[in-house]
Amino acid sequence: STREQLSVLLKDGPVWVALRSREAPFTPHFLTDSVADLVGVSPQDLLDRPEAWLQLIHPDDLERVQAGWQAIEPGASHAVTYRVRHHLGGYRWLREFLQVSTGGRHLTAVCSDVTEAVLTRRSLRSLATALDELYDAVIVTDGKASSDGLHIEAANRAFTQLTGYPVAQLLGRSPLALLAADIDTALIRRLRSSILSGSRFESRVKLERADRDQIEVDWHMSPVYDAWGTTRLRQ
Repeated sequence: STREQLSVLLKDGPVWVALRSREAPFTPHFLTDSVADLVGVSPQDLLDRPEAWLQLIHPDDLERVQAGWQAIEPGASHAVTYRVRHHLGGYRWLREFLQVSTGGRHLTAVCSDVTEAVLTRRSLRSLATALDELYDAVIVTDGKASSDGLHIEAANRAFTQLTGYPVAQLLGRSPLALLAADIDTALIRRLRSSILSGSRFESRVKLERADRDQIEVDWHMSPVYDAWGTTRLRQ
């Protein structure tokens, strides 16, 4: 059957699928096997007890989640992020993308575990608050050298004052975009090499402020690691 084929395809993946009723108590009718990785309970155990999934949702999220499920109209889609309890204790963050199924009686949900992403964002917000106490201008990037360079994830107050850019205009941008247009290409190559090798980088560079004025700064870059060992760069 289609359900069996879908379950096989998604069995070992990070994404899983649920099919549940549109009306309370939102009885689940189908769950792929990978839901067990999220909550430590087999799909069949959850299917045998219609109220089981609602009991796993964090009490602070339950009313919001149910209201969102109930409000979805045919042809519309909805995304919701909430916490579910693992049977060994503790909560995981879940992201659901939902649509009303053909016939309008069920909700189809494509779900993924976003715990790491949520905790990383919270950690970065806390880090940014702490960095605001420093007199040095500091940014934190994702540490990934893509075609457009790194991407800023946090910037302290001193950095926004130095460059003239508010934090909202810095997040997601590459710090390389702040360099003056006549920057030495050899310096860029050396910077990328440091990123790939996870080594320190130090150089005097020219930045272009938001008002187009150019300033010279001493740029120090060093790798730092989050709780999962993912490289990020403090600059």
